[in-house]
Amino acid sequence: PNNPRNLRAEWGPSEGFSDRRFRLNFIYDLPFGAGRTFGKVPGIDFLTGGWRLSGIASIMTGENFSVRLPGDPNNDGLSNDRPDRLCSGELSGEERSIDRWFDTSAFAQPEAFTFGNAGRGILVGPPYHNWDLSLIKDFMFPNRHRLQFRFAFLMPSTTPILKIPATYSALDPSAPLQQPNGPGKLKLRCGISSEGWDVGCWIQVGCGWGSSFLVSSPWFPVSSIRWHARPRP
Repeated sequence: PNNPRNLRAEWGPSEGFSDRRFRLNFIYDLPFGAGRTFGKVPGIDFLTGGWRLSGIASIMTGENFSVRLPGDPNNDGLSNDRPDRLCSGELSGEERSIDRWFDTSAFAQPEAFTFGNAGRGILVGPPYHNWDLSLIKDFMFPNRHRLQFRFAFLMPSTTPILKIPATYSALDPSAPLQQPNGPGKLKLRCGISSEGWDVGCWIQVGCGWGSSFLVSSPWFPVSSIRWHARPRP
């Protein structure tokens, strides 16, 4: 807390909490193949028909965060002191950028050995929106054997998802206030299922930004390969 002897000053929005969240899970059978809208394609229906599209859409408002000061200005032996708040500190959408998410001039260093009047969780970080998509195809064989191909696109957008850093100085406008939340990924899975066993292999391909690759290639930048073989219940 800013002042451990005044816990009432800590009343406010929880830090790292988003006020509104929306999540949608869906599965859609693509209209190609036997018994579907566009029917089967003669000769190649084995490849073109029976595909499914599934996904998870996550949309939420930005997380609440508090403005902090470096060091221990009030000399109480605790860090994470808050400054004096002179005005709102919020910026319009046109004024916000990666390097300037809120107005640092709206906050000032309090007098020595005093506590700042800025509250907890008074500002809101950037919103979050992400779509994870999968394209799935099952090939059925006699004796209950099945071969499945799955192409999973995790965070397929080339726009990085940004967040407020864990630590920063409210009085240092040159410090970046956001950082990427991680690279996009493409996962390829080939799995074989039979009456008694389930065998699968995942190949993860980095895409987008910030990926480290197991195989360095501009056409196939593989970041990980894993496989499993386990008995089915």
